[in-house]
Amino acid sequence: MLRVPASIVLAAVGLFVVGCSGDQEEAGSPLRLAVASNFAEPARRLAEAFEAQTGTTVEISNGSTGKLYHQIRSGAPFHVFLAADRERPTLLAEAGLGRADTLFEYAAGILMLWIPGLAAGEDCLAALPDLEGRISMANAEIAPYGLAAEQALMSLGLWSRIEPRRVIGENIGQTFLFVSTGNAAAGLIAGSQAVSVDRGCLQEIDADLHEPISQYAVQVAEHPQAPVFVEFLASESSRDLIRGFRYRTGPAR
Repeated sequence: MLRVPASIVLAAVGLFVVGCSGDQEEAGSPLRLAVASNFAEPARRLAEAFEAQTGTTVEISNGSTGKLYHQIRSGAPFHVFLAADRERPTLLAEAGLGRADTLFEYAAGILMLWIPGLAAGEDCLAALPDLEGRISMANAEIAPYGLAAEQALMSLGLWSRIEPRRVIGENIGQTFLFVSTGNAAAGLIAGSQAVSVDRGCLQEIDADLHEPISQYAVQVAEHPQAPVFVEFLASESSRDLIRGFRYRTGPAR
């Protein structure tokens, strides 16, 4: 298994030295979002719409769900956490570090296989076992899409053949980067990333092959616009935008 140097990161997340305070911030202060890497582009688009609607400046930090979770536990000054799983936002709410009344599923992710060297429309999965080169996957210990990729490959009986050839991305953004730059021959990526792919073979992985990628949001610190953003995220206009990035959405909040 090839481990990736920490210096190669698509969406690096800085370490914060300021603790997350429960005090109400001033209305003019930025609203800070901690966003799972798979949701980076939808979050940027949503932030632009929210800024236009409310006049509130939105700052986004992208990273793996696991790393963002530990940063929030350590006092990083985020206001809303958009995770790639249900577990971490729920743990924050249970620990009193997140508002339980704001916890909800904003999206359900789709896992896809991308092989740039194959023609569009080919059976990517059938070609994967004999494909030459590295296979890019996110770190299953901290990235839900990486865990889903492992589960899917195990369900397909391919794990023993793929595991030695893995190149591990710290998050799904880095996973995509390895494939797009030619440093991996294939990658298990997020459906939202596949929206920007204009070459090669793309194939959606059957959702029955892995646990659902249920992506939950929760408010984790006080800010006048934090609950407003949560409601905005759950609005029908936001849900339309999210579905446009190849996510599923459940019942309205």
